[in-house]
Amino acid sequence: MKQFIGSFDYLGFKQLLEGNSEKRLAERAEHILRDIGMALVYNKDIKIQGGVRRPDISDTSINCLNISDTVIFWTI
Repeated sequence: MKQFIGSFDYLGFKQLLEGNSEKRLAERAEHILRDIGMALVYNKDIKIQGGVRRPDISDTSINCLNISDTVIFWTI
């Protein structure tokens, strides 16, 4: 089986950091991580404590690492 790796950087990351409150940055980070996770699992989610929904990563074959403004994907 072949393995693949890919990466990208967010455009405008510096402006995002400089132009928003700490609360807004935390919200945006949560949205970004949620959306990446949902893309990895084809929108398959699970409900966790408090009724919050999270990506169900139990059956995905793609890994993801988010470092600052860089996202790295690779297959298992």
